[in-house]
Amino acid sequence: MTVLDHNTTVSNNYLTLNSIKIMKKIITFIFILIAFTNCTDNDDDKASPVVGTWKLVKTRGWYVNYDDDDGKLEDHFTDYSDKNITYRFDANSNLTINTDGKIENHKYEYKLDYLSGSPGPEERKEFFVFIDDSKWTYFVSDKGEMVLGKSYVDGTDLYFVRQ
Repeated sequence: MTVLDHNTTVSNNYLTLNSIKIMKKIITFIFILIAFTNCTDNDDDKASPVVGTWKLVKTRGWYVNYDDDDGKLEDHFTDYSDKNITYRFDANSNLTINTDGKIENHKYEYKLDYLSGSPGPEERKEFFVFIDDSKWTYFVSDKGEMVLGKSYVDGTDLYFVRQ
């Protein structure tokens, strides 16, 4: 074996070892990259703000006042603060409604969605609470009350305080 052949063999072995080291670094980098891209800040992973026990304090509905000549739309509040009606939302999507000892069980889901159910021009996602097959808007009033609303479809809004 000549000196040139020996240098070529050493050089080839060196390149092969370097290639293996580079490939190991590339593969490690790819695994780290995949791991970090899968660790996103997902709203679904956070605890739902509805979880807990809420007391129904009032409802707000809308009606047309036919006593008025122009049939004006007016809102109507019903006070439930003296009643014992609670909604208990647990972390496993179970809703238990207790009305003076009468228990109802339902399933719920808190999530971001479009009011129409699909994206439209200039429509943005809002928070909703789906109770069984019923879609309720969700927000917290300036008084700290949780409001589940159906007024977007001429329904009733429910006002709760946390227990």
